[in-house]
Amino acid sequence: MIKKILILAVIAVSICAGTWRLEVFFNNDRHGTIEPGLATFMNPETPPPLGGLPSEFAVVEARRERAKSLGEGFLYLDQGDIYQGAPVGSLTKGMAIVEAYNILMPDAVTIGNHEFDDGLDNLLALVSASKFPWLAANLIEISTGRHPEGVLPFIIREFPLPKGNSLRVGIIGITTGDTKRMSFPEHTGNIDILDEVETANAYAESLRTHHDVDFVILSCHIGLPFDARKTYTELGASSAQYDEGHYGGIDMVKLASRLEGVDVAFGGHIHIGYDLPWEDPTTHVLVFQNYARGTGFGGVRFVFDIDSKVFIGYEPIATNRTLATLFADEFWPDKDMLALVDSLQKDAEGGLAEVIGRAEAFLPRGDATTNRVGHIVCDAMIEATGADVSISNMGGVRAELPAGEITRKDVFAVMPFDNKIVVVPVTGQAVVEIVERIAGKYSGTLIGGMKVRYAPETGSIAEMTIGGAPVDSSATYRFATTDYVYYSYGVPQFEAVPSERVTFTGTLLRTAIERWITVHSPVSPAVDDRWIFIE
Repeated sequence: MIKKILILAVIAVSICAGTWRLEVFFNNDRHGTIEPGLATFMNPETPPPLGGLPSEFAVVEARRERAKSLGEGFLYLDQGDIYQGAPVGSLTKGMAIVEAYNILMPDAVTIGNHEFDDGLDNLLALVSASKFPWLAANLIEISTGRHPEGVLPFIIREFPLPKGNSLRVGIIGITTGDTKRMSFPEHTGNIDILDEVETANAYAESLRTHHDVDFVILSCHIGLPFDARKTYTELGASSAQYDEGHYGGIDMVKLASRLEGVDVAFGGHIHIGYDLPWEDPTTHVLVFQNYARGTGFGGVRFVFDIDSKVFIGYEPIATNRTLATLFADEFWPDKDMLALVDSLQKDAEGGLAEVIGRAEAFLPRGDATTNRVGHIVCDAMIEATGADVSISNMGGVRAELPAGEITRKDVFAVMPFDNKIVVVPVTGQAVVEIVERIAGKYSGTLIGGMKVRYAPETGSIAEMTIGGAPVDSSATYRFATTDYVYYSYGVPQFEAVPSERVTFTGTLLRTAIERWITVHSPVSPAVDDRWIFIE
């Protein structure tokens, strides 16, 4: 089972006989990463080893047993996007992750937008194969007006208390309202996403009024932004919509400010962790959130008065923080889960170990100017199609590339989605407008074939060259992008071009990247001046 486990320190709120504790273990945005790996985000040169799901499972089992022995409660909540992103998840369309989760046994998983990447039918197949519940209160089938088969709006867990009474806990699942915008139309055509705030408040009231629930938890595939305090202060808590930057839609700061009847919430979707929760200054809802890709876990113990069942505080599971990194030498992997993960990987990843090239040094992501991997993605689109310019969304580039040998699996980590290249003929003026629009709305974007001097303050392009020459506003340029951007970004200049003039290449962007790396190996880490931000 577990050979060694770090004894996590606890900050006591009030240690006395009159209190009882519910521990909630939480995670979000696993994106199929279940295998042990390396913490390159800490040190790309000598990254410490991570234990992956085998280590996480060992911790969960130990904490469950601990809670049971102390007469306390325990919940494991997952905020969604569980499978798309790593080969073992993507190539099995989530079934391998569900198989592992059927042993991990979370109390609930909230549906994320990437659960739709292989369509609604595939999602429902995952739900059917699961031994654990999937939640999404605001997810409705248009044809029936009901939740999709097997998808629940909430669950209730009842925990016995020491004096013979019990605490009833309701967990409501809410998915991002941006799911349809972020998915291909054919994958969500029969789905409606109800308003997140109205749905959460309605179910919270119902749980308290009709189901005698004492404590309401919101499990959301909606995220805390990268700076919650700045978002709250600058954008105003009264606004339901925050800046439609990289993630778009309502975030957990805005959602928490409008909640009624909800005690605590857990977020996901935005890949930033908070050591301590965001507390809304008005509603006092606490919002917890972990980092992504299974690199760590979150844990918190909620403290209740036994007699009144009133929620009186919380204790982080570690010293001064609710998050912990799954270092393999601190959290030893469970050997049975390790064997299962290894088997699932071998079944899914045949051929991905093939070396396709080399990198002279570690190739990072970053912002639009320093994202070397993103530059490769855009250059690969041009080389594969003969287009003049290209553009890709920042969020579509999911990983860095290592120094030394680059394998097909490394490229899969960069581009796990089966996005295909689309080429649209547009005027030079349209190229300028497209780049201005996307750069302004999404805080920069990835480009190829052009050099741009851009003023963020005004959202305008001061100068653009294409192929080394000034852009000709009346000339026609072949503009390469992904089918995801083409369909989901609502770019008017693309929509104005008749579909018969658009070239749907059928070429996977991932394949184009592999070819580019092979041709240009060894790949240099140097970045160019395709983006220059000016004041």
